Amino acid sequence: MNFFKAIFSEKKKDESPVSVPPAIRSQEPAAEIAEVAVPIAEHVLKSAKLEEKAVQSSAIYLDYASVTPVDSRILDVMHECSKELYANPSSLYAAGVRTSKKLDEAREKVARCLEVQPTELYFTSGGTESNNLALRGFFSAIISNVYFRPHIITSTVEHPSVLEVLKDMSRSGICEVTFVPVLESGIIDMKEFKAALKRETVLVTIQYANNEVGTIQPVQEIAKAIRHFRKGKPEGTSADEVFEKTLPMFHTDACQAPSYLSLRVPALGIDLMTLDSSKFYGPRGAGLLYAKKGIKLRPLMFGGAQEEYVRPGTEPLANIVGFAEALEECQKNREAESVRIASLRDSLLKHLLETVPNLKLNGDEKERLPNNINVCMPGMDAEFCVIRLDAQGIAASSVTSCRSKKEDSSSYVVAALGRADCAKSSLRLTLGKYTTESEIERAKPIISQVLTTML
Repeated sequence: MNFFKAIFSEKKKDESPVSVPPAIRSQEPAAEIAEVAVPIAEHVLKSAKLEEKAVQSSAIYLDYASVTPVDSRILDVMHECSKELYANPSSLYAAGVRTSKKLDEAREKVARCLEVQPTELYFTSGGTESNNLALRGFFSAIISNVYFRPHIITSTVEHPSVLEVLKDMSRSGICEVTFVPVLESGIIDMKEFKAALKRETVLVTIQYANNEVGTIQPVQEIAKAIRHFRKGKPEGTSADEVFEKTLPMFHTDACQAPSYLSLRVPALGIDLMTLDSSKFYGPRGAGLLYAKKGIKLRPLMFGGAQEEYVRPGTEPLANIVGFAEALEECQKNREAESVRIASLRDSLLKHLLETVPNLKLNGDEKERLPNNINVCMPGMDAEFCVIRLDAQGIAASSVTSCRSKKEDSSSYVVAALGRADCAKSSLRLTLGKYTTESEIERAKPIISQVLTTML
């Protein structure tokens, strides 16, 4: 059964309409709020559990890099939170204080996972907002402290929420941006990167792991090169010179990393980091930006004092608690899960390379996420291939989901590897924690047959 059909058919079969409570007339505000909030929370919980059930049904879901189903345990935690802690965490009365305490606990849990201070964390709506806050927020905060035209370095294979922001900033003329090329493996060309560093460089933003081809970037090596470059700058005594000595800052988009890679910030050597819980079995609409103590960020929008004035708006407690629980869970299990997933991935990849003529792997063979397969068959219509696989009960993708609905849906990531002929002819298969050996065995002949008939 098609993945999406599975979701909708289950809803039609099992789901009864949720009645909307009548207008509030009671004299007991807490009871009234709970009366409205609980049915809504239960409706969200049931819908999300149907999604998880669909992923584990007869449909074979191989698009975990796009989005992961919310873990049922996380959903239960979120439901309980929505039911019991509905007060505004900024409120001074007892219910608000309890909510605020739960928010603090979630922040502390995330801080322990990353080995950072709770005050260095800013909750957002997701990876896109966090990337925008890291780039625009940091740039806007420091622009008045520099006396030169700022320079930013990134790579040619970043997520659209980084590339499009930097292209817009470059077009506006407020900064210079260098797009460093990658090698055929998808790994950044370190020689070109080091050559791009200059006195005016204020920020480096390089993805931890690529969302399309799964390549893992040498984040620690990049951080080391940046530290070495900072030390080589001349000493100064003025405030501007002292500040310049701390630049460039290093930001990494780590959205694809939590289930498989360490997020220990001190070991990585980064200054800013983006996370999104929809990539590691947490809720949609929950993201995070880590910013090292001392880094100033100008908010993208203005309002209340939440998140130290950096991200105003009433905090969505259930989402934040879900984020924290999901992050802790995946970091705890990442090593064992990486071994399990890599074994399944390698089995599927070996079969495809042996049975499909002219098929080749995109990205590095070793330095890649353990759940990622990205293969090219020159001349194949990748979008049509995805549709045919869907008809056979397999959910896959050809490019990042942020571009798949665009008229030009070719992969700029694959093209950047020096494989222009594969930009519209590559298929991405990404496994996850609900992927089983039996699913992979069922998927092998189906994918092979579809790919072979695409020649």
